[in-house]
Amino acid sequence: MRCPSLSQLPPPPPGKTGWPWTEETEPLADTMPDGGEWPKISIVTPSYNQAQFIEETIRSVLLQGYPNLEYMIMDGASTDDSVNIISKYQQFLCHWVSEPDRGQSHAINKGFAKTTGNILAWINSDDFLKPGALEIVAKTLSNSQTPTWLIGGCEITNEISVPLFMKSGTGISYAKCWNWLENWFPQQSTFWHRHLWSLAGLLDESLHYAMDFDFWLRLFLLAEPITIDTVISAYRYHDNAKCISQQSLTQGEVNLVVIKNLKALQLNSIQEMGGRLEKFVSSQSDISSLKLRDTNFIIFADPEQSEQCIYEELVRVITSLENHPDCGKMTLLVNAGKFPPHLTQAFTEQLCEEEEEGLQISVVGKLSPLEWAALLPQVTARIVLAQEDGESVGQLPMDGVPLVTVDG
Repeated sequence: MRCPSLSQLPPPPPGKTGWPWTEETEPLADTMPDGGEWPKISIVTPSYNQAQFIEETIRSVLLQGYPNLEYMIMDGASTDDSVNIISKYQQFLCHWVSEPDRGQSHAINKGFAKTTGNILAWINSDDFLKPGALEIVAKTLSNSQTPTWLIGGCEITNEISVPLFMKSGTGISYAKCWNWLENWFPQQSTFWHRHLWSLAGLLDESLHYAMDFDFWLRLFLLAEPITIDTVISAYRYHDNAKCISQQSLTQGEVNLVVIKNLKALQLNSIQEMGGRLEKFVSSQSDISSLKLRDTNFIIFADPEQSEQCIYEELVRVITSLENHPDCGKMTLLVNAGKFPPHLTQAFTEQLCEEEEEGLQISVVGKLSPLEWAALLPQVTARIVLAQEDGESVGQLPMDGVPLVTVDG
């Protein structure tokens, strides 16, 4: 859905002026500057009894001037005027509901289950987006070759939207994130590719204060975020906000999230993160250094075949791809974990040279399941070197990646 214009929306309440009441973001062109389609951005707003603020939230999303928006509101059976306010904007919403739920995390999970966009985020009903936010998000995430997430700056405001200070979106790291109460970053300015959502899993519905912290720790294991200082959203400090009115419960839940995630990593304390984090960062750097292109094949060998047979088959596949008219748009990823070590070394020295115009060949080392998960979305197809019995080899989690054959 293309965002509506200011003239199409219901008039603002009396006395409301400025963004997003009497001002709008200039509508974007139908296509991105490079001629491609704008990625669909899906935003979910969970809400319960926020009639005082929710209209500002709704208008800030709808007045982005963005050409491909999917916006949903999940209201938890509010008893104030929320439903009447939401109803005024229902023709501009892809979905909305007002029904009892099991809390904020459950409402967000229900909303995301209905989304179809490639970029996801949620914004609470007492916060709001800044003008041009979605354009910044789309352009930034579209430049990434692999699924990732974005953290932007955030303006902290008071109850009547007067700016108090700015929270930076930079200087964020996995290690710092563990000390969440000191190093928190704005959920309102955080967006991510859908594939990361499917890998990280749903929000933990047992959590009511630190569900975002828990989710960010899981995202860090899948990709390093892009961080920018550009202000994307506004985070409203007010007396009824959970993080302010229920600080002790928030702190207790943060501690539970730390313990939960340490156990998931089979660690006993944050101090043990040092070596694990260093290893994780170095392996992620290996993935990010791969020369990926429009079409990326990954190739496996049958360990039961002779080295001579493997080498001959490998050369046959490379020759066939090099003769393809679009070879300049292709990368062949050789899975070193499925080739004899000394053959891989020789192969690397002889064949893996930088190619400006022809087929690009890169060797992929042994990767963990999480690292495979980060790489596989960019893999177009897998190639298994031919066997006499014709059966495929390799037990890696390659669901959804087509198996192809290459004729000589």
